[in-house]
Amino acid sequence: MSSITDIYNALDTTLATALPDYTKLPNAYDVEDNATIFLGKGYGLGIGGGSNTNRLLPSKVSIGRDFEVVFINQINATASNGTLIEAQEKALFEDAYLFLKAVEGDASLGGTAINSSYVSDSGLDFLDGDTQRYFSLTMVVSVEYIQSLL
Repeated sequence: MSSITDIYNALDTTLATALPDYTKLPNAYDVEDNATIFLGKGYGLGIGGGSNTNRLLPSKVSIGRDFEVVFINQINATASNGTLIEAQEKALFEDAYLFLKAVEGDASLGGTAINSSYVSDSGLDFLDGDTQRYFSLTMVVSVEYIQSLL
């Protein structure tokens, strides 16, 4: 088995622990394509691109890989209620901060990685579903790990 499974599971556990009131989305790669999102808060975890980090290790390769974490929060305010909308915008970033804090606090992801760190985020996006409206934020976390070739 490759290390990617352990790292994915570690990130998923970190998300579930840091954000217990969130539900995992079935499709992390196209959030708007999820059938109908009937939830207040959700997250998706996607495996992004990787590259060789060129550490000299016999029978092993070091890989740097990006993971994309998307957070969505249902908007529970009318367009005319600017104060509540602003509060919900900030709450989404506060939740993303809890995940960032958890990753940075355990950069080895429970011993599955050499290092993990926050890279960037998308800023706030707006999703208009069939029956609900959502704020969305995508965060990129970079993880470096060793993969045995034997």
